[in-house]
Amino acid sequence: MLLKKEEFYIDKISSKDFISLKKILQNERLMLLGSGKVYNDLEVQQWINKIKNQYNNYGYSYFMIKNIDSNEVIGLVGLIPTVINEKECVEIAYVINEEFQGNGFAVASVEILIKHFSDNVKKNTIVAQFVPENINSKKVAENLGMTFAYEYEREMHNGKKKHLVYNFKVY
Repeated sequence: MLLKKEEFYIDKISSKDFISLKKILQNERLMLLGSGKVYNDLEVQQWINKIKNQYNNYGYSYFMIKNIDSNEVIGLVGLIPTVINEKECVEIAYVINEEFQGNGFAVASVEILIKHFSDNVKKNTIVAQFVPENINSKKVAENLGMTFAYEYEREMHNGKKKHLVYNFKVY
């Protein structure tokens, strides 16, 4: 267990999480609006390996959010090194299973990660990016205190798609 709150905890992803990750990464409703891709079994394993490499290289990546009492998977949350328009930044990412959406898990989890990894990332380099249709992600970003910065065309698995980028207001 990496980080803990009253009702949930955040932990590193490992190969033992394959089945739980399949349920998320192969869920069309969750994945197509966010990453624009549903993963097959081989791609799920490759995704796990990529996450492990990011832990080694950066100290952070995606993490599992689990119910503290039942160990049930609530979703994923992460700080992901990324490049947008040739600028290096850290993207907040979250995928919450449908039955847990709307309960504040994404906001609370991101806040915990930012606080925990504050020495590794600077608040003004943290961004959220999402397609304009993803109203829930926009709400999460705004509830975190982020504001619209710009839009751009992001290369996705199925071509380019317009994305909104939010960041923390820098004074």
